[in-house]
Amino acid sequence: MAIILTQDFTDHFGKDNLSGIKLDDVLQSAIQSCLSQLTVERLDWQKVDLDLKDIYEAVLQWLESNPRANQYPLRDLSLRWSGNIGVLRSWTDKELLKFLRLERIYLFKPERHEILGNEACIEQAIKQFQDEIMDNLPLEVILKETNSHNRRISQPAPTPSDSSWVANVGTKLRQHLESAFEFSDPLRRDWSELSTLFREKSTSTAGDDVVVAVIGDGVDIMDEALQNRCLIGKSFNYQEFEEGDLTEGFMPSFVSGSDGTVMANLILQIYPIRLPNDGFWFDASSLGKGIEAALAKKATIIWVPRTMKVVPTRDIPGRERLNRALERARQENVLVFCSSDEPEVLEAYPEGVFFIDDDCKHADPRLRDSGQFFVFPGLDALLDAARPSMSDMCYVKGFTKRFADFKCESPSSVSTALATGLAAVIIYLVKLGVMSSHLHQDDRDSMASVEFAENAAETITRPEVMARVFPGLCSNAGTPDLGDVWHYFNESMRGWSLGRIGSRRRSLSAIAYQLILNHR
Repeated sequence: MAIILTQDFTDHFGKDNLSGIKLDDVLQSAIQSCLSQLTVERLDWQKVDLDLKDIYEAVLQWLESNPRANQYPLRDLSLRWSGNIGVLRSWTDKELLKFLRLERIYLFKPERHEILGNEACIEQAIKQFQDEIMDNLPLEVILKETNSHNRRISQPAPTPSDSSWVANVGTKLRQHLESAFEFSDPLRRDWSELSTLFREKSTSTAGDDVVVAVIGDGVDIMDEALQNRCLIGKSFNYQEFEEGDLTEGFMPSFVSGSDGTVMANLILQIYPIRLPNDGFWFDASSLGKGIEAALAKKATIIWVPRTMKVVPTRDIPGRERLNRALERARQENVLVFCSSDEPEVLEAYPEGVFFIDDDCKHADPRLRDSGQFFVFPGLDALLDAARPSMSDMCYVKGFTKRFADFKCESPSSVSTALATGLAAVIIYLVKLGVMSSHLHQDDRDSMASVEFAENAAETITRPEVMARVFPGLCSNAGTPDLGDVWHYFNESMRGWSLGRIGSRRRSLSAIAYQLILNHR
């Protein structure tokens, strides 16, 4: 028995026992409503990279409603995988799988066009997944090929008029973008005005732009929202494809092959560096080349938003090149931001790498107490699922109107971009304070009562300093959660304004000074 579940399914069918359910890619609330009220033996939720926590919570609700039962009857579960290593690892949670007491997992492999050039890596990851589960649990893993023609079934895509659906799409991301724009837009305007004047009177690096090198995917430099924010980048993405393949043989840095443009909206000055395979996987040599290119451009921050495969030990030359590049980054005190999937890949620069995830539970246990792991819950629904119905009503002020045209590869890549943008804003704040302090004799709108040391702009970019600043911006002491940081900044801005400190520029300088004062 197969049913296409709609939002009002349970209203019509009530509590029944079903042998199997196949669900189109519906919202979390639908699956939880279904499983908490029905007993299901076989489940195929056609959502790519689903979170097993959703099923866990629904099963808990069912058990609370059925106190005489000691387990939920679910036996077979279909999992559809995009190729994200972090997701695959989250599916091996032994305690969660023991709780569910499954008998079989049907693992649907990523579609071929999504893994072009990475077939060997995908197969290796799948084998590790099978071995880890089947060696530790009485659970069978059965591989399935994904058929793109029948994955989406007859359920029509929601339309923009479905306001309740749209309201749930990327809510956290929209809140972050709107709050970030509210704070960073005046900062950007003040920077543009003041840096020109400062450069005429000083050779200090405080007047230099904060350059974020985005290693992986390109950026659409023609996007209206990114005008004057993209430097001419570099591409290492030369590939030879089989005859008849429609994919480009060369992807330049000024075209976004995946989510580069979406990610670029979250930071200020971008230097895109494209690696082979559109940056979905990085081997050691390619990543080393990307870091070298970023350092040649004097990047302040290097951002690696994608999954990095574990480099085989036989790839000694590639590993040596990567380690040399990381050593140069260490010598130049360059900040590095990446997702928390593969911490060992960047182990040559332990003090300079910040690992970001969207959720603590997915992180490598070695990272959680490192002082350089932070959570930025930036995406509660993948925009890829939202694309059919996105329109101007989903447009975020200050960001690309083509936001919905690009695929956000995973919540962790969005979270890494948000954290990278936050670091850039902090550096800009301090630089603005240094310039205001330096120019206060000529600029009556500066904060003359606060003096910034001229080297403060360089000091704030040092990894050990940023590692002290970030924890002070977390919502609760002792936790790595940065989810409320923009609220904190905007409230500080309003607080200084209400205190009649004066102009917006003085308020920004005051916030910068407070950051330095609190986190020395």
